[in-house]
Amino acid sequence: VILSTMAEGERRLRSLRNLLDWSIERHDNQPADEHREMEEDDRLWLNDALKHYTGSDDVTVMQKCLAILQNSEDEQTSAEGGLENGQLEAKENALEMIAEKVELIDNARDFVTIGGVPVIFDVLQRRETSLQWRAAEALSVIVQNNPHCQSKVFAAGGVDILMRTFDDSQADQVKIKALYALSGMTRGFPDALKVFIDSGGVGVVIRAMQSESEKLRTKAVFLLRNITQELPDIKDTLCDQGIIQELSLLLRVADSGHFSEHIAGALLSLTQGSQRCLDECKKPDLRLKETLEERLQLRGGDQEDHREEIEYCTLLLRLLVPQQTGKETQESGDCEADR
Repeated sequence: VILSTMAEGERRLRSLRNLLDWSIERHDNQPADEHREMEEDDRLWLNDALKHYTGSDDVTVMQKCLAILQNSEDEQTSAEGGLENGQLEAKENALEMIAEKVELIDNARDFVTIGGVPVIFDVLQRRETSLQWRAAEALSVIVQNNPHCQSKVFAAGGVDILMRTFDDSQADQVKIKALYALSGMTRGFPDALKVFIDSGGVGVVIRAMQSESEKLRTKAVFLLRNITQELPDIKDTLCDQGIIQELSLLLRVADSGHFSEHIAGALLSLTQGSQRCLDECKKPDLRLKETLEERLQLRGGDQEDHREEIEYCTLLLRLLVPQQTGKETQESGDCEADR
């Protein structure tokens, strides 16, 4: 009931239309220079509306959502062992409300301050997948481009908990959201990235890349590319763990342009500055050169929509098959003539 009332209030206050209508209604036919004292009821209504519009009451909303998530006294389980539908829906709505509120950086900081992170961690360890993935999604929003929240979630053990959530769940949606939260946790945050790598993060990425879910594979490749850009010294280690072979195979069978673009970008990032990765890409059994040529031929008629993929594939081909200079071409021709 509380959450239903909150949701209704959010819908009512989402637009400034009510406030505008209120102002017009009370000032119609009133001379511009005439001053009229605002009635007490009107003043209270306006203050309440402004409080909601400026987000000053968002902390209260988030606290109520946390209370719903923490309430276990009245929980009733279904025959399958999960929560009854009404209770499950209430907690799902609470998580969705939190994810919406923390899109504002200040709200994300407030959420951490009021003790929301441990509650999210607890939800991640529940059995209901619909709650798990929503909790991971909320956490991904909290840490996104927010160094303060990144450090707080990291200090609370966020990397380990998200990695455990990824490995323990069989649901693709949970894995996708957990990996997305890990990506947000580690981006631009070297301490978290180091813990992720040291705790077997490369294995997490490889397992995600081997998933049947293209969305999960895409998240994994995107995270891999961020890792190589932020930790260039790790490229040789990634090569030794079979990353080049995995990416080459994925590129060969990729259907989605968005997915293949990320694969080509990751391969390019790996080969730039790593001779070992470049040598691995040149191995004939990978057929990477042929795959790149096929991708370019496939995208040739649609260059605007696939501009970045075409650029990545072209640059990779230049690394794999260096173009001869004019002098080298002339010398080669002279040698042929001498024969």
